[in-house]
Amino acid sequence: MAYRSYAGITEQHKASIHREQDALKLQESQRWRGAMYLLGYAVECSLKAKLMERFGTRTLHGLEERLRERFGVETNLFTHNLGTLMELTSTEHRMGSELRRFWGVCRRWEVHWRYNPDPGHEHGCDEFFTACREVLRFVKNNV
Repeated sequence: MAYRSYAGITEQHKASIHREQDALKLQESQRWRGAMYLLGYAVECSLKAKLMERFGTRTLHGLEERLRERFGVETNLFTHNLGTLMELTSTEHRMGSELRRFWGVCRRWEVHWRYNPDPGHEHGCDEFFTACREVLRFVKNNV
């Protein structure tokens, strides 16, 4: 399965950086929905990379094992749910009120946006970008 080939910390970290850059290019080209989709994906990859770093493992499989050992729960990290991933960081309590508002906007991201034919709109894209870039900054500095 191809997705397992990209389950390492290095791949997730690089994917986060590249998807954020891709999202910026799409935003510049007024491709709102695609830009939003890729930026949300950058947040997902960043959360996964930081979780692997935090728990001292190099792969999502290793992270799943580490979480099972530590908390006694089965966790599928091949998920696209930003809320689930952020919960695993146990850092939401460090968010101030403005960042919580940004997180509320960012966590509206859905992997299904890649199938959405609606082009979106500039205002929604700008709001989403502001929120996600603040969340990315938080993840990079606090997870």
